[in-house]
Amino acid sequence: MGELDKHAVDRIVKAIREGFQRPFLPPDLDSQRPKTYFTLPLDLTAARNNVRFPFPANYFYITGVSISSANIDIRLNERSNDVLNLTNHRGVRGPFKCFYITNAAQPGVTIDIACGVLSHEFEIIDQAGFLGDVNLDQVGGTAQTGADLGVLITSLTSRARSLDGDTGTQITKYATATNATAIIHTVTAGKTFYLSGWALGTNGGASGPVSILIRDDSDVAVYYPCRMYQSAANNGVSDAKANIPPIKIPADYDICAVGGAASLSALAMIEGWEE
Repeated sequence: MGELDKHAVDRIVKAIREGFQRPFLPPDLDSQRPKTYFTLPLDLTAARNNVRFPFPANYFYITGVSISSANIDIRLNERSNDVLNLTNHRGVRGPFKCFYITNAAQPGVTIDIACGVLSHEFEIIDQAGFLGDVNLDQVGGTAQTGADLGVLITSLTSRARSLDGDTGTQITKYATATNATAIIHTVTAGKTFYLSGWALGTNGGASGPVSILIRDDSDVAVYYPCRMYQSAANNGVSDAKANIPPIKIPADYDICAVGGAASLSALAMIEGWEE
């Protein structure tokens, strides 16, 4: 049997063929609870070529890998069947009496496999595109600051929005205001603007407030997503935020940058979409 202990394989096959009436457990844990799946850790250090695993089941899924590049090829039931290449969080559903694994030598690499019985027709399982493998503390191998993570989260929420089949019009705009109010964006008539994120900074050596302002179609202030105060001794302050969920802004409303003192500029950017 090579890669697997023959007695272990025989016990698994026997349990499955008996309808999972007895679990594959040590004697001291024995009970009548049915066992509908088993897990199989697999070391990819040595190459394999169509090694047979006699495990009847109807799903096969890779639950974890030691490195993201780990992969195997499997064939279900017969060596002559087409190959399926599987990586982390991918698998198949469909009845099979055995499977064959082929892998190139991947020294020190391991994968974890789950097999069992579920009531589903055949399909490819692919969950690798979810965020479970994303490390928000490290992006491109570089440690991220709070502001960097805010930009990243805004980007991810925009991407999620674009994947749901109803994208709307994506909008990213900025404006500068010095002792004045400058319109960043006016919501299109008949539309709603979804403010998914913003960033605000200052420039200038004066003391005073800066803000991002939302005002209605009569130019009356209704909401401030952000307000900050800069002292003359601290030239150049900034903040950023992803709004989850986004802020809904009605048609004809203005989103503005406000600089509240001479020689003090508000530098504001917004991101979102209209629909």
